[in-house]
Amino acid sequence: MQRRYEVITRRIQGKSERKVAEELGMSRNTVRKYWKDYLHTLNKLNEAQTESQRLELTKSLVDGPTYDCSTRKCRKYTPEIDALLEKILEDEDTKTKELGDGHKQKLTQVQIHSLIVNEGYDIGRSTIQAHINEKRNRHKEAYIKQEYEFGERFEYDFGEVKLMIGDKKKKFYIAVIGSPAARFRWAYLYETSKMDVFLESHVRFFEMIGGCYKEGVYDNMRNVVSKFIGRNEKELNPNKDSLIEKEKEFLTPYMPPYQTAQISSNCVNKYSFITVDGNFYSVPDYLCEKSVVVKKTATVINVYYKDTHVASHKRIVNEKGKTCIDIRHYLNTFVKKPGALRNSTALKSVPELKDIFDTYYKDNPRLFIDKLNENRSADLSELPGLLKPGIKTKQNTNWVQDAISRQLQSISGLFIGGIKNVN
Repeated sequence: MQRRYEVITRRIQGKSERKVAEELGMSRNTVRKYWKDYLHTLNKLNEAQTESQRLELTKSLVDGPTYDCSTRKCRKYTPEIDALLEKILEDEDTKTKELGDGHKQKLTQVQIHSLIVNEGYDIGRSTIQAHINEKRNRHKEAYIKQEYEFGERFEYDFGEVKLMIGDKKKKFYIAVIGSPAARFRWAYLYETSKMDVFLESHVRFFEMIGGCYKEGVYDNMRNVVSKFIGRNEKELNPNKDSLIEKEKEFLTPYMPPYQTAQISSNCVNKYSFITVDGNFYSVPDYLCEKSVVVKKTATVINVYYKDTHVASHKRIVNEKGKTCIDIRHYLNTFVKKPGALRNSTALKSVPELKDIFDTYYKDNPRLFIDKLNENRSADLSELPGLLKPGIKTKQNTNWVQDAISRQLQSISGLFIGGIKNVN
């Protein structure tokens, strides 16, 4: 899913098939296939007649492919190598600033490749040279002041605002999107300034406006920011005499809501946690020390393993070091070690669930585990009510018995058929 996402992103940025294939270390045929599938889905989305069709097509744009890629080998140019290369080039830039462009201590591309290989990475020199050239050829975009017709352009700005709420001063972040042609602006307040907020503000704006512009520019907007006050504060022009209703006639058709998410790889630790933005989220225990794909939105953390959705959590914002646990992620381990349940962090993370366990299941933890399994599909907040005695749930004791039997069968010389009352 991540490779497909990277291909589409680079092609949207205007890079050629050959360039994308070189950057990602994959064949041009694969790049062409991903891009062709993406364009085909977009065309079908424009022709969709029902909301369900549009939602299904939108889902296919943002979700990974359905084929099995479990046997595919990873690319040699990994995020770890990319981070190391970035560090080396940053050090080179620092040396250049301090010693001047003509200094004699500049590393050659061959030397940079040797440094990376010496760190234990198996990577070819040509691949490293291609990424060095790409990184050193970056340049900032320059925008020229122009006159625009209706529907041609929107301008985006983002900054801080301080508000008095009751008797307390609180800092917020404001996204402002304006149309220079229509003399119109729209604004929305957020509690954080992360990338997902930046993307989500676009979604809100386009839903409100009911159409799309031909291009967007991200800068201090002339029609919004009339002058600076002090070093960082800005004064906004009054939003009057707007022609936005007229401009709506010139906008391109509005497509279904775009799903904003940041996709990254993450390694599961020995406690079956992944770390996202300094906070910890549980995943199923069979994924310990495996690599998973994380899709992070403004409100939700979704986790995938081999293109299969395995976990979902409400995202923790504006805090660090917090833990979000779903106790059902540890069922396989609890079947093997039911005694570990009583004092586990997973159980204590839901105090009401811990009280129910101590009151009704302390002497029969296997029954508690069984009931957790019966309610795998329920919302985590619903579990306390479902696990109280008297709540009718589908009995599934065979699940516990089968799991225990599998463990007992691994012990040499043990006669499974003679064991009774495994509950």
